[in-house]
Amino acid sequence: MKIGNVKDFMQQQSGKVKERQEEMKRIKKGIYQMQVMLDAQESETLMKECDRAEAKRAEEKKGSEGSDTGSKESKKTDPQTEMEKMLSTVRKGIALNSSGT
Repeated sequence: MKIGNVKDFMQQQSGKVKERQEEMKRIKKGIYQMQVMLDAQESETLMKECDRAEAKRAEEKKGSEGSDTGSKESKKTDPQTEMEKMLSTVRKGIALNSSGT
């Protein structure tokens, strides 16, 4: 391959490099702006969802305040009851394994 004037070739190539650098700057700036817009939109959506969840919790709280307090106590004992059931099942399993061997 034959190249004409070396200086012209080098200037041409350096011009292309500068154009690509400027293009990369514009692309990075666009990406940054897009990311800022997405972050703003996500935070706005998050705030809306938080407000909705808070309103829903407030409605549930109002509804549960009107009901008996006994239901709250039963909810507190449910994990304890479940643990007792699990322990009794484990004891039965241990007893069966011990008698089988």
